[in-house]
Amino acid sequence: MRRIGSVRAIGAVAIVSLLAAGLIATAQAQPKPGGVAAGSPGSPYKPVQSLHHMMEGQNKLLKEIKAGIIDKALKDAMVSAWILAEISNSNQYQNEDPAYRELAVRVSQQCVELAQTLKKGDEKAAMTQLNAVGQTCGACHDKFKKD
Repeated sequence: MRRIGSVRAIGAVAIVSLLAAGLIATAQAQPKPGGVAAGSPGSPYKPVQSLHHMMEGQNKLLKEIKAGIIDKALKDAMVSAWILAEISNSNQYQNEDPAYRELAVRVSQQCVELAQTLKKGDEKAAMTQLNAVGQTCGACHDKFKKD
């Protein structure tokens, strides 16, 4: 067996230690679930489109989900439900009113549940959940929609 010199051994230990420290620092710098994701820490949310266009997109996704349930294309409906959940999650930052934010978060949570139901293949329960999402959307529109 070949022996390495003490200088090389110390150098190898130093390199491994630096690599480990770098990996630990990188892991600690990653955003935690529920934490700040993109941009500078604490940077304000900046929409890339108007609320009107965002709502048009959400309505399109609702229609895709409904069509997917009716046509038994549950995987496609599930994908649209997950996208709608994420858009609804970001929608809460469109208005500072706590009631608006609560409704947006509720829609997001309902869409997560809907996606999970679609994954199970329960069409009847999925349609019931989709109707609940629509009711929450309607409640928000009744209170906040500007004509």
